[in-house]
Amino acid sequence: MPRRPPRVAVADPFPDERELLDQVFSSAGYEVDVLLPQPLDVAIARVLSTQPDLVVTRIRPERFGIELTAAVKADHRTRGIPVIVLTTEVRPELRDLARQAGADEVLLLPSLPDEMVRIAEALLHKRRRS
Repeated sequence: MPRRPPRVAVADPFPDERELLDQVFSSAGYEVDVLLPQPLDVAIARVLSTQPDLVVTRIRPERFGIELTAAVKADHRTRGIPVIVLTTEVRPELRDLARQAGADEVLLLPSLPDEMVRIAEALLHKRRRS
Protein backbone atom coordinates (compact mmCIF):
# COMPACT_ATOMS: atom_id res chain seq x y z
CA MET A 1 0.00 0.00 0.00
CA PRO A 2 1.56 3.33 -1.01
CA ARG A 3 2.25 5.77 1.78
CA ARG A 4 0.36 9.05 1.64
CA PRO A 5 2.39 12.20 1.03
CA PRO A 6 3.49 14.06 4.15
CA ARG A 7 1.21 16.92 5.14
CA VAL A 8 2.74 20.29 6.00
CA ALA A 9 0.89 23.22 7.55
CA VAL A 10 2.34 26.53 6.40
CA ALA A 11 1.60 29.53 8.63
CA ASP A 12 3.26 32.64 7.21
CA PRO A 13 1.72 36.12 7.29
CA PHE A 14 3.30 37.24 4.01
CA PRO A 15 1.43 36.25 0.81
CA ASP A 16 4.58 35.94 -1.33
CA GLU A 17 6.27 33.74 1.25
CA ARG A 18 3.17 31.55 1.65
CA GLU A 19 3.05 31.05 -2.10
CA LEU A 20 6.76 30.25 -2.24
CA LEU A 21 6.52 27.73 0.62
CA ASP A 22 3.46 26.16 -0.99
CA GLN A 23 5.42 25.72 -4.24
CA VAL A 24 8.55 24.44 -2.51
CA PHE A 25 6.75 21.74 -0.54
CA SER A 26 4.17 20.86 -3.22
CA SER A 27 6.91 20.31 -5.80
CA ALA A 28 8.69 18.06 -3.29
CA GLY A 29 5.59 15.86 -3.03
CA TYR A 30 4.03 17.26 0.15
CA GLU A 31 0.36 17.93 0.69
CA VAL A 32 0.33 21.58 1.75
CA ASP A 33 -2.25 23.20 4.02
CA VAL A 34 -1.69 26.94 3.78
CA LEU A 35 -3.03 28.71 6.85
CA LEU A 36 -4.00 32.14 5.61
CA PRO A 37 -3.44 35.03 8.01
CA GLN A 38 -5.73 34.44 10.90
CA PRO A 39 -5.79 34.98 14.63
CA LEU A 40 -3.31 32.84 16.52
CA ASP A 41 -6.03 30.85 18.31
CA VAL A 42 -7.59 29.88 14.95
CA ALA A 43 -4.22 28.76 13.56
CA ILE A 44 -3.54 26.74 16.70
CA ALA A 45 -6.97 25.10 16.56
CA ARG A 46 -6.42 24.20 12.90
CA VAL A 47 -3.06 22.56 13.59
CA LEU A 48 -4.44 20.72 16.61
CA SER A 49 -7.43 19.43 14.65
CA THR A 50 -5.65 18.48 11.41
CA GLN A 51 -2.45 17.20 13.04
CA PRO A 52 -0.14 17.67 10.04
CA ASP A 53 3.17 15.84 9.76
CA LEU A 54 5.12 19.11 9.83
CA VAL A 55 4.52 22.78 10.65
CA VAL A 56 6.42 25.62 8.97
CA THR A 57 5.89 29.06 10.45
CA ARG A 58 7.58 32.42 10.89
CA ILE A 59 8.61 34.25 14.06
CA ARG A 60 7.12 37.57 13.08
CA PRO A 61 4.88 39.46 13.29
CA GLU A 62 4.50 39.75 17.04
CA ARG A 63 6.10 36.40 17.74
CA PHE A 64 3.27 34.53 16.01
CA GLY A 65 5.48 31.56 15.15
CA ILE A 66 6.90 31.33 18.65
CA GLU A 67 3.43 31.20 20.19
CA LEU A 68 2.18 28.74 17.57
CA THR A 69 5.20 26.52 18.19
CA ALA A 70 4.70 26.64 21.96
CA ALA A 71 1.04 25.67 21.59
CA VAL A 72 1.83 22.76 19.23
CA LYS A 73 4.52 21.45 21.56
CA ALA A 74 2.38 21.89 24.69
CA ASP A 75 -0.48 19.71 23.46
CA HIS A 76 -0.04 15.95 23.97
CA ARG A 77 -1.68 15.25 20.60
CA THR A 78 0.75 17.35 18.60
CA ARG A 79 3.97 17.67 20.59
CA GLY A 80 5.71 15.17 18.32
CA ILE A 81 5.01 17.19 15.18
CA PRO A 82 8.24 18.78 13.95
CA VAL A 83 8.15 22.57 13.67
CA ILE A 84 10.42 24.62 11.43
CA VAL A 85 10.47 28.31 12.30
CA LEU A 86 11.64 30.76 9.64
CA THR A 87 13.06 34.17 10.39
CA THR A 88 14.88 37.10 8.87
CA GLU A 89 15.89 38.13 12.38
CA VAL A 90 19.65 38.09 12.80
CA ARG A 91 19.55 38.79 16.53
CA PRO A 92 19.93 35.47 18.35
CA GLU A 93 17.41 36.36 21.08
CA LEU A 94 14.32 35.62 18.97
CA ARG A 95 15.84 32.48 17.50
CA ASP A 96 16.58 31.34 21.06
CA LEU A 97 12.95 32.02 22.04
CA ALA A 98 11.78 29.87 19.12
CA ARG A 99 14.02 27.02 20.29
CA GLN A 100 12.80 27.42 23.86
CA ALA A 101 9.22 27.21 22.56
CA GLY A 102 10.12 23.84 21.05
CA ALA A 103 11.11 24.61 17.44
CA ASP A 104 12.90 21.63 15.96
CA GLU A 105 14.73 23.87 13.52
CA VAL A 106 15.13 27.63 13.11
CA LEU A 107 16.11 28.72 9.60
CA LEU A 108 17.43 32.14 8.71
CA LEU A 109 15.88 33.50 5.52
CA PRO A 110 16.59 33.62 2.73
CA SER A 111 17.03 29.88 2.78
CA LEU A 112 17.35 27.70 -0.29
CA PRO A 113 14.28 25.60 -1.10
CA ASP A 114 16.39 22.44 -1.29
CA GLU A 115 17.70 23.14 2.21
CA MET A 116 14.17 23.54 3.59
CA VAL A 117 13.06 20.26 2.02
CA ARG A 118 16.21 18.47 3.20
CA ILE A 119 15.64 19.63 6.77
CA ALA A 120 11.94 18.73 6.60
CA GLU A 121 12.79 15.24 5.33
CA ALA A 122 15.36 14.74 8.09
CA LEU A 123 12.86 15.81 10.77
CA LEU A 124 10.15 13.54 9.36
CA HIS A 125 12.56 10.62 9.12
CA LYS A 126 13.60 11.15 12.72
CA ARG A 127 9.95 11.25 13.81
CA ARG A 128 9.12 8.01 11.96
CA ARG A 129 12.03 6.26 13.66
CA SER A 130 11.03 7.31 17.17
